[in-house]
Amino acid sequence: MFELWIILVILILFALSIVIPKRLRSRLAGELSSCLMTRDFDRFDRLIEKRSVQFVFDPFNIDFMKLNAALVKQDPAEIDRRFADFDQCRLNDKQKEAVYYNAFYYYVARSDIAKVRLYGNRLLNLATCSEALKAETQKYYAVMIDHSYADLDEDLAKLDQLEGEEKAKAEFLISKMFENKGDSQQAKLYLDRSLTHLHPQTSK
Repeated sequence: MFELWIILVILILFALSIVIPKRLRSRLAGELSSCLMTRDFDRFDRLIEKRSVQFVFDPFNIDFMKLNAALVKQDPAEIDRRFADFDQCRLNDKQKEAVYYNAFYYYVARSDIAKVRLYGNRLLNLATCSEALKAETQKYYAVMIDHSYADLDEDLAKLDQLEGEEKAKAEFLISKMFENKGDSQQAKLYLDRSLTHLHPQTSK
């Protein structure tokens, strides 16, 4: 559960940066994202149905924020339904990237290998998928699904060059690699460090 929460925070941070254009990050966007981060779902549900929100955000962005609410709630049935609903929509490549990225990481956390392969392949085949994102997707698949720890020493050596969210993501993968290797003590150490870098305010 602890690991799933870290992945969900990473997803939310990514989603807010890729889906909502900067010019629209107004009071409404701030209120909606705050509701998700504080798990105030009743308020989120009221806000998302307001006319002002319907006017400011296009239907994809509204549906995408509802998906993220379901992810934070950790409601598997609703999450599956919302991902499936996007398959019925006409999306541009950037929108597909946001959906497939979320789906890939969510189903990695659930160890649903069939859906990891489905959304991983969709993500890798998009024209908008950067080389960095391709490498990240392949790395997560290797560590989380194939239980690899081949890059452990290399990733440890690079860790000091990273900070913030990137460092948290690297520490999370290092934790999983130590777990794959059978070293539970080091796995817990790097899992705790990952959470600290995702929530630096909690360590003060």
